[in-house]
Amino acid sequence: DLPPHLERIKQQANDAFARQQWTQAIQLYSLGIHEAGHNAMLYGNRAAAYMKRNVLIHCFLRDGDHYDALRDCLKALSLNPGHLKAHFRLARCLFELKYVAEALECLDDFKGKFPEQAHSSACDALDKDIKAALFSKTTDSC
Repeated sequence: DLPPHLERIKQQANDAFARQQWTQAIQLYSLGIHEAGHNAMLYGNRAAAYMKRNVLIHCFLRDGDHYDALRDCLKALSLNPGHLKAHFRLARCLFELKYVAEALECLDDFKGKFPEQAHSSACDALDKDIKAALFSKTTDSC
């Protein structure tokens, strides 16, 4: 639980995220993390904002936000090993960064830890993307 003033900051960040103002959301989550560096949810939410911002500017081939998101996922998991969204986002980050085999391993770990999510639409879509990328790698090398 966060103190009231940090809860307000988190809500402002969530609102910025909902408005697709990714940079503002990242800045607000960062402010919260500065004061409550032990809060896994703030790291997980900032990771999501980094991932969304990276999608927006992907045409410029900038992977920095996915590396930042990866770092935040790992930090969130170190603070809360049961953080469902951080586990899933970690697999997504690895995939986006072209660590396809590692992404599959991470997604399989996610499915084992959270079997109720194993066939969610997001999980199925990522699984399909990863397997397509793996298949593409094997057919490209022939």
